[in-house]
Amino acid sequence: MTTYNNEEELLTYTEVAQILKVKPKTVMNWKSLGRFHPSEYVKYGKSKSADIRFKKSAIEARIKKNFF
Repeated sequence: MTTYNNEEELLTYTEVAQILKVKPKTVMNWKSLGRFHPSEYVKYGKSKSADIRFKKSAIEARIKKNFF
C-alpha cells in the first residue's frame, strides 16, 4: 500500500483483490474492460505496462454502493 498526495491510500491489484475476495486477475480483467473510471486509480507512466494503483476511497465507495 502506498500513499498519493500524502493523503490517499493506494492499493495494488492484489490488495484490491484481497479486499473483494477475488483473484488479482479478476481485478486486472475488470480494469482492462473499463469497469474502473480513470479517477479511481493512478497510473505511473504512459506505457501499457505502467504500474497501476487504485484509490482506497474509491474502492470503499464502490463496496458501499455494492457496485462491482
